[in-house]
Amino acid sequence: MAAMSNLMLKTVLIVVTSLLPQSSCRYNGKYRVLGSSPIEYITTANFSLANLPNDPHLEFRRCHFTSFGPDMFEALKPSTRRVTFRKGTVREVLIGPTTRLERIQVIDTGLIALEAASDEPNYQLKQLTVRSRKFSEWSPSLASLWMLEEIDVAYCNLSYLNVQWLERYNHLKMLDVSKNRLMVFDIGMSSVPTLERLHLWGNHLKELQRFPEAFPKLKKVTLAQNRWLCRWVANIRGAILSQDVELMDMDGVCRAGWQINGGLCCRSGEDRKAATSQRKTNEKSSIHGGHDFIGMNGSVFGMK
Repeated sequence: MAAMSNLMLKTVLIVVTSLLPQSSCRYNGKYRVLGSSPIEYITTANFSLANLPNDPHLEFRRCHFTSFGPDMFEALKPSTRRVTFRKGTVREVLIGPTTRLERIQVIDTGLIALEAASDEPNYQLKQLTVRSRKFSEWSPSLASLWMLEEIDVAYCNLSYLNVQWLERYNHLKMLDVSKNRLMVFDIGMSSVPTLERLHLWGNHLKELQRFPEAFPKLKKVTLAQNRWLCRWVANIRGAILSQDVELMDMDGVCRAGWQINGGLCCRSGEDRKAATSQRKTNEKSSIHGGHDFIGMNGSVFGMK
């Protein structure tokens, strides 16, 4: 009898939940065990009426916001430290200096713009994640997020990233810009002394200047599936080995006309005009080439 009562109660709860209007705030407590409290079908128009739960991790699913800014972040409960936007529509996110969150994730919402609302520093946010093929520009305004430790913008649409924009992140340990369409990762004379992990695989990069010396604490890097020039690959080995950086990936079969060099696909030829332009916009540095070294266990560039 008790089992039958429990079954009837569960059935009633399921029916009641399914009858909630799509414009309402749907909060399902069963996800507490997974560490997040999902909220569904909120829009900009009814956000102020939503009864947001007092939980550390909120996940907005299939919600629709033209812009989610400082005032809306301020409306979250003080105990909320992490927010995820998943599916739905969030075109713009503005992070203010008083935003209390430690982590923000924006996943598959069609995000176009991510910016800081002012130049005043934010001392709370530590992790930032974006997944959006419409996200194509990193805003220099985000330099005001001083406490960032991890930036994950993999599977976006960035074609250019200037390392100078990252110099103010004195706590940055991980940068993931893999699977974008980066043609230039502009290091110049900039440096990120705290960076330990760098993910660049799956882009359109040909070479990097002052690498890895611009990242003196770098421990792990991914470089596969790019358009490296063989002369750069040959020159960079010694620097990677001497700095004891671990290459976490390697290419398999290369496309026609390309060759494998120390685990990375590269090409010998280069458009002379493009090379001249590259030299004008990037300052050359001397990188000591090392020996052609592939370990007995198949490791390359010091892969462990």
